[in-house]
Amino acid sequence: MKIGIFIAYPPKSELSNQGLGRLLRSIVAGINESESGQVVLLCPSWLQEDVRNLFHGFPSDRFQVISKSKIPLIVRLWERFFARRTKTKKSGRLTRLKAALSRLLTKLVMAVGRSFVWMMSSDNDFWFLASSVILLTIAATLAPVALLAALGIAVVYTTARFAIAHRVQQRLAAFRSRARKAIERKVGSFLQRKLPPFGQIVLREVTRRESLYLVRRANSMTDVDVWYSPTVFWPEFNEIRASRVQAFPDMLISQFPTAFALTIKDAPYIYKRAKEAIAGGIYFTAYSTLTAERDLSGQFSIPLDRISVIPHAAMDLAPHISIKGTLDDKYARDQFAKNLIDGYRLTSWQNNEYLSNIDLKDVSFILYASQFRPNKNILNLVKGYEIALRKKFVYSKLILTGNISHAPDVEAYIKEHRLQYDVLFAYDVPDQVLAALYARASLVVNPTLYEGGFPFTFSEGMSVGTPSIMSRIPQVTELVSSDLAGVMLFNPLAPEDIAAKIAWGLKNRDRLRELQTPLYNEMRNRSWSDVGRDHVNLFRRIIAAA
Repeated sequence: MKIGIFIAYPPKSELSNQGLGRLLRSIVAGINESESGQVVLLCPSWLQEDVRNLFHGFPSDRFQVISKSKIPLIVRLWERFFARRTKTKKSGRLTRLKAALSRLLTKLVMAVGRSFVWMMSSDNDFWFLASSVILLTIAATLAPVALLAALGIAVVYTTARFAIAHRVQQRLAAFRSRARKAIERKVGSFLQRKLPPFGQIVLREVTRRESLYLVRRANSMTDVDVWYSPTVFWPEFNEIRASRVQAFPDMLISQFPTAFALTIKDAPYIYKRAKEAIAGGIYFTAYSTLTAERDLSGQFSIPLDRISVIPHAAMDLAPHISIKGTLDDKYARDQFAKNLIDGYRLTSWQNNEYLSNIDLKDVSFILYASQFRPNKNILNLVKGYEIALRKKFVYSKLILTGNISHAPDVEAYIKEHRLQYDVLFAYDVPDQVLAALYARASLVVNPTLYEGGFPFTFSEGMSVGTPSIMSRIPQVTELVSSDLAGVMLFNPLAPEDIAAKIAWGLKNRDRLRELQTPLYNEMRNRSWSDVGRDHVNLFRRIIAAA
């Protein structure tokens, strides 16, 4: 059996050091371990290197990566020159005037520029350069007009500023306010609609065209028996003329719409595409019964007989740091983990003055390894940690592996409450260093509000001997008995409860690990080979039905 995997993440996406990448690698490994498992993976050109790194060491006769060899020039330019953070400027009158002119010119450029999107998103350098010359010519032509307009507005403004009496200005202001409110009441929703930046439109088109290229390649590969998408964000996947399966990990955007709208500019667009992908899909997988029944079937009306629940296996980080053949393998592993963290600190954390100078070899710390997203509940975790630190006198650091720039509320809270030397950030660490952090942690914590299945952090920690405390959410209570839940689960919305569980877990670490060992051993009975076999069996049933 030959299985095709389709991924079409946009530029700037990361796979190799993220949870989804590790999950995809584990699933492919499980499929390859089955009798007849052979996998071909289609991906965009900008992800080819990351994908090859992720699947390094897989046998070439069982696993193949296919993508365009050339990354579109617009993507290369975007990554090198344009995708930079800009500083926030104060909003004065001149700034507002510039902003108004900028919006006017942007609309004009977008109206003309849409016709050039096709050329600019092409992977043919000639077409891109030709479209760039045309756009520069248009810009040069419009520049004098824009300058005259700006001068005219400046003259009118200056004249009005000194010629119009203060009382007249007040009356005009009142009139403008009444007029603006009247207009907003009539056509507010229309006026508030924001168009995405021109560059974003071009990158969307680049991604769409690359996806359609992958679809054409998929349709030409008649030897592939079934195609699999590890998520539901690509409606182009449904244009593949073969048996198809989409994984439904979760739908966080619909669970936390406001939070995602505030933190991810593209959230409405992403959700719209996800709905299209689900609506055009046929077969689906989910990681838990709750996700299948409540979210996929209940929210999107997918019949349950089209959904197969395939739970995860336990994650095992021990191979990354295992030392064997010594007089004391456990001691050797502990020293190796310390040295891994210390070496990474000296080479990769130099941009953080405090982190680069702190010796973590003998420092107690709590670990939460996760990206920062609205459902991850980072702020409540930090609040709970602060209570444990300052009211319960728990002297442990808190190490987070997310990107703090994705959580400005958390960053502001840490600074305001002077926690910058207690809450540390180890962003984007490689798997081996992550395993070392898990092994050296005194406690693993997971405050999540929602997951597609049982959180990986539990098995990742227990695989190297570190126990966990976790949120009391349905995806967890499905597997955790009531007795164990009482000691390891907390209310994720109550910082006081988080603090109490942190204090208890650190004080009773060995007891907690002992209580959690039966649950971990039960999880270990399911391997990634079992997960791969479940996928292969599902694919066979779908092929037989087709």
